[in-house]
Amino acid sequence: MRIGVFVAAVALLFSFSSSQRPADELKEQFVSDVAAFSEAIVNTHNAVNQGQTVTEIHAEYQELRRLLKRIEPIVMYTDPEFAVHYFNGAPLPRLAQTDNKPEIVEPIGMQVIDELVADPIANADELKAQLRTLLLQMKQYKVIAAGLHMSDRIVIEALRYDVLRLFTLGVTGFDTPGTARAIDDAQVTLDLYEQYLRPYMKLYRTSVANGAALTNAIRTGHELCDNADFEAFDRLTFYTDVIRPLYAELLKLHNELRIEKYAETTRIPRAVNYEAESMFDEDFMNAYYFVQQKERENSETVRSLGQQLFHDRGLSNNSAFSCATCHQPEKAFTDGKVTSTLASEFNSTPRNAMTLSNSVFSKSFFYDLRAKSPEMQLEHVIFNPDEFNTDWETMSEYLHNDSVYTQMFANAFGDQKDQIIPANVKTALV
Repeated sequence: MRIGVFVAAVALLFSFSSSQRPADELKEQFVSDVAAFSEAIVNTHNAVNQGQTVTEIHAEYQELRRLLKRIEPIVMYTDPEFAVHYFNGAPLPRLAQTDNKPEIVEPIGMQVIDELVADPIANADELKAQLRTLLLQMKQYKVIAAGLHMSDRIVIEALRYDVLRLFTLGVTGFDTPGTARAIDDAQVTLDLYEQYLRPYMKLYRTSVANGAALTNAIRTGHELCDNADFEAFDRLTFYTDVIRPLYAELLKLHNELRIEKYAETTRIPRAVNYEAESMFDEDFMNAYYFVQQKERENSETVRSLGQQLFHDRGLSNNSAFSCATCHQPEKAFTDGKVTSTLASEFNSTPRNAMTLSNSVFSKSFFYDLRAKSPEMQLEHVIFNPDEFNTDWETMSEYLHNDSVYTQMFANAFGDQKDQIIPANVKTALV
């Protein structure tokens, strides 16, 4: 038995140290697909520009989408900023910071194109402009793709994250807001998984059952998608029989082949806990990715202090407000009002209080998205004359003069020389 395990380990080692790793071959395919995607953009543009029929334009667009789904997992994983802003982000305007001022940036990319191509005759001019913009972006990306170091880790992790995308943005229809081609896209994606996983499956010999689970999940996905109607598509079964086993078994494959993981290459955290086996696992999302607080700082004493601060009106000017005034736990951390009450003359805000439930996972705060973290959001409330209407110096004096607070801060941050400081107030409240 030991000799057999040793031989298998040696074989695995030599498989990955050969002149042609699986990722090397897949890199060649990826670069080829990127070039083909750019060519398909030109073909779709020409079909629109030449006034071809809707059927002919849609045929060119179908090929464009097929190639999109072939390159999307690697593009999304290796260059997420490019992917979200220029390649296949949401068809919605976004805010960008320019010289410390927010600027509204109109969306570009495949989701915008998908809306326009639903009626390519009526939207011809705008559709052509979007295709030209995308082609320009892809010319730049082709250079990046050619120089990309595609490792086996990148391949496996990109596919695993794409499984999440297939369910959350794919079969739900978010990726195809105009044409509703989500089910066709899913078929292409499943074909890609099968092709990209094939060389790794050859190395996956010590656990045949797990390898079969991957193959079965892909086959089941095709069966569910075959001739399926978008509206009637059984997404629950697709999740339980396809997405969940694919996501879990890819982690087993990653572990068994002993390929390094992202966490072994950097200390920079990610939003998703890669070791979770399901998107519904309790620890699937990494909350500490979204806040300045470290996991070691989230102790019972810190949470108790935060709860005390959250309900204390004494932190605000004239003891008019606490955090709980507008974010009441019994009302899903809102105040239940159409518009919230202001501190100044008890007028109302033009907006209502947003819930704090799951807000830790937000990228921006307030309706105008002006705060980029919970800690920044807190400062806006403290300094706002219509809310807490105070400052850190006044709050610090109030806290230092309260013996209960001095003891609570000492219990929570006793290893620090200065305990009642803005950073610790933020840590406790967040």
